[in-house]
Amino acid sequence: MEYRLRQSDLSIERLDGEIIAIDFLSGKYGSFIGPSADVLWLVQLGVPRKNWVKLLEDSFVSLPGSEELESDVDAFLQSMADLGIIEPAGELDGMVDSLPADYVRGIWTPPVYAIEDDLVDLLVIDPIHDTSDDGWPQAAPQ
Repeated sequence: MEYRLRQSDLSIERLDGEIIAIDFLSGKYGSFIGPSADVLWLVQLGVPRKNWVKLLEDSFVSLPGSEELESDVDAFLQSMADLGIIEPAGELDGMVDSLPADYVRGIWTPPVYAIEDDLVDLLVIDPIHDTSDDGWPQAAPQ
């Protein structure tokens, strides 16, 4: 199945092999490093899954067998879909020649991530309508 990033209220930035994703609907944010950043980057660019193995083979020192790799990727994508970061997509046509050279890749490890919710109150507040007279990030009294 092909996926794309959710189309609204989501901000994603990549820097030095890490992606930070902020979900402005839930107020949660996540850190994706290494393989998880690479897979999420491929989704972000709309690269068809049939092209991923070649890109991963060219970038990582060693990959597991195709079944294990597919299982790792499927489990990660399902967790991203469960979190609402990605959603099913139709046919994709994104193209890249290689993964970003923004970190040193070694042996493939299953994609992992960390989701935090300690800034929920700040991230979901409407800076125009829900702030006090002191301004953001001070919430108006309820």
